[in-house]
Amino acid sequence: MGEYMNNIIKAVGFAGALTLSAGANALTVAGVTWDPGATNDFTMQFNFTQWYTSAANAINNTPNAAPNFAAAQSVPGGLTFGDSTLTGVGEVYSVNGTNAATFCPGCELTFSMGGILLAGVDAALNPIFDTTNAFINLYVDFIPPGDYPWPADAASQADVDAAVDGELWLSLSLGTFDFTGTVESGFSNSLQMVTGGLAANYFQGGTQPLGYDAQFGSSAFFTTAQPRYSQSGNGQSISKTIVPEPSAIALLGLGMLGFCSALWRRRMS
Repeated sequence: MGEYMNNIIKAVGFAGALTLSAGANALTVAGVTWDPGATNDFTMQFNFTQWYTSAANAINNTPNAAPNFAAAQSVPGGLTFGDSTLTGVGEVYSVNGTNAATFCPGCELTFSMGGILLAGVDAALNPIFDTTNAFINLYVDFIPPGDYPWPADAASQADVDAAVDGELWLSLSLGTFDFTGTVESGFSNSLQMVTGGLAANYFQGGTQPLGYDAQFGSSAFFTTAQPRYSQSGNGQSISKTIVPEPSAIALLGLGMLGFCSALWRRRMS
């Protein structure tokens, strides 16, 4: 209980620090700290595990929705065009070159992704993906710290649940999705729009190409020995900080008080 109360106190401190940090070199939002003056402003590096699942088992961007780990389809033989949907979970291990102990002390920044539908293949047999419902949700979690198994890949439903049990820090929808490779392995680049989360006001500025808020590149592969879950998934995301007006920062502070209340309710339930 003492450790838990310390986490609550930390979270309240972050809420109170929002206005102070907005005018300094570094920003702290819900426990996550970064320097907008750094090269590329806000750059995340992350690892992830992904798998294909049927549309019936796919999740949407509802906060804290957990993908079904056991429902993974075998690649490539178990995939179906118009039904197989790419999903996954992971953890951010670096922000602007700093490690988690620096950018998220006492917490972890994890994420889920989904809604990337395998629609078919082109004339060269390259996969075509429909990202109409694609999303990425990032979560900040203090209870307990470090329960996602990074740097190991997710290997169970418990690992998946640990990736989505925090408070929604940032939610993004995919605007573009360029993929090079096969269904077994490849590289992707995407532009995204920020749609919600505790830190949303800091990134909704249309600062990336084509007026989007963020961009990322990633790669992963499946093997014949492990055909259901990807190996060595890694990537990088870049966005630019927009410091909100004081009124918006005050509202975010109120949101952080709600965040603390949510932590308390989760502990008591």
